[in-house]
Amino acid sequence: MSNSNRSAKKELERIYGKGCFFNRAKVAEQIEAMGGIKTFKVFVQEKRFKGKPISHQITYHHLKHKSEGGKATVENGANVEEVAHQYLHSLPRNQEEIINNMLREFKLNCVMMTGDGQVQEAQSISFNFGEDVLVIPLYDNDEKHNPEVARQQAEEREKAKHTKEYKKKKKYERLQNPTRAMKKRELQRMIEEEEDWDR
Repeated sequence: MSNSNRSAKKELERIYGKGCFFNRAKVAEQIEAMGGIKTFKVFVQEKRFKGKPISHQITYHHLKHKSEGGKATVENGANVEEVAHQYLHSLPRNQEEIINNMLREFKLNCVMMTGDGQVQEAQSISFNFGEDVLVIPLYDNDEKHNPEVARQQAEEREKAKHTKEYKKKKKYERLQNPTRAMKKRELQRMIEEEEDWDR
């Protein structure tokens, strides 16, 4: 493994934790459920049948191949066991890319830690479709953690209070759970109607 691969592997380990991303993301199970791609289980059985040793040592996997201009960076890498790495490279490129996208998604779902120990969410995800690269920015929609989202949601709630639907809903809720004063007024109205009938 080259020095750049080794340093990218260590950085991935620091950010996302130790272990094989392939196993942690449960890629083998996803592929089996999906169908249409040779499963990891079949690959391992074939390897054992041929008498080749199976290595579980963690190695750096380029999500975009070096031959395609992919660099050994945190963004372009995943730490996988050697046997999973061999499995990935045994697949046709389009099938490997399906698994690479699963690994990218796994990385997104992991919390990234900065050097000073502060929690930092991933800012974007990029999917590589051969020539085209799609980059999608991510936003934190949780108002507890994002003050801007909290402010916007508070404004929307305030605007909603002035709509007819909101007023109807509140009136219906009041009628479903009447207060003592409402019950008293309703009783008074019924008594008055009864008196009107008697006249």
